[in-house]
Amino acid sequence: MKQRAAKIRAPRITAEAVEAFRKCEAISAAGEEESRADEYREAADALFWALNLRPWLESPLDVHRAEPPDWMKDQSRASWREAWAMRRALLAAMKKGT
Repeated sequence: MKQRAAKIRAPRITAEAVEAFRKCEAISAAGEEESRADEYREAADALFWALNLRPWLESPLDVHRAEPPDWMKDQSRASWREAWAMRRALLAAMKKGT
């Protein structure tokens, strides 16, 4: 039997995703990832669920520039770029107040 390739759906930027992203960014900006680790992890998990991300993909929380590092392989580089696009969309939604 022939296997079909999985369909990759573009994540929707929802209010839940924006709120989870906002919380993670605030904790990171305050330098409190260690002291508020449970809260950060909970918000990061909520973001992954809201965006329907897979654990092996890059997170919009972890990419801070458009281009991935040179050492990354092609598949990882594509994941990085997708995470960067999500990050930009989340930041734009935060700015809009969504």
